Amino acid sequence: MALLVLVTPVAVILYRPSLSLVDSWSDADGHLLQCAFFFYGKSFRVCCLYTPNRNSDRDQFLENVSDGIDPSVPALLVGDFNTVFDQLKDCCGSDPLDSSRESSVHLSALFDTCCVVDIWRYFHPDSSGFTWTKWDGSIAS
Repeated sequence: MALLVLVTPVAVILYRPSLSLVDSWSDADGHLLQCAFFFYGKSFRVCCLYTPNRNSDRDQFLENVSDGIDPSVPALLVGDFNTVFDQLKDCCGSDPLDSSRESSVHLSALFDTCCVVDIWRYFHPDSSGFTWTKWDGSIAS
């Protein structure tokens, strides 16, 4: 089955044509791409975030992005957040007190505001798991 693609300068959502795309929109920088879908009589959204890498830009983005997400509509919040919830559980080989810890607070606040649950952490409350590892294995997040 083919996949359809929606793209902004920095965010992408791939979806199957069996989903009915109702609408899509993004922020001015393309760091937030939202799609409204209809599937088997149900409406939902996919909100894809590509959070900036720089701490100050990331913190500001995370602090303000919830203004564009409606928590009353069922949604999946996905993407590259460039920060973690818990430095001790979610990072390996880096300083747990590094400057991105403030971003962790903003990420948690975003998930709380949007009524979103980190499903991996829900099912694995005490496990470490990494989606990114430096090429030499010295750092993982």
